[in-house]
Amino acid sequence: SAAGGHWTPYAETCRNIRMLLQGRAMMRPPMGPATTAEVFTGLAHHYRRHSTATSAMLGWARAGKVPGVVVTMQDGHALWTLAPPPTREA
Repeated sequence: SAAGGHWTPYAETCRNIRMLLQGRAMMRPPMGPATTAEVFTGLAHHYRRHSTATSAMLGWARAGKVPGVVVTMQDGHALWTLAPPPTREA
């Protein structure tokens, strides 16, 4: 790409997740965290099976490997949100 990165199917899946979460945050009133089912229902991803996408991306997100996304666990359920913007040090 012009910015020096390169496109990968994984990066595109990560981008699609961020876009979904950004859309939820921009609603009025903003919607809260998304469940895994809400994230992956209808989401375009690079995996062959929906179940593989759900399992693999949840693991990557919990490991902090989905840029701009945070997954927290609450009562045994994964909740997906946008990561807070990085803070600048003066």
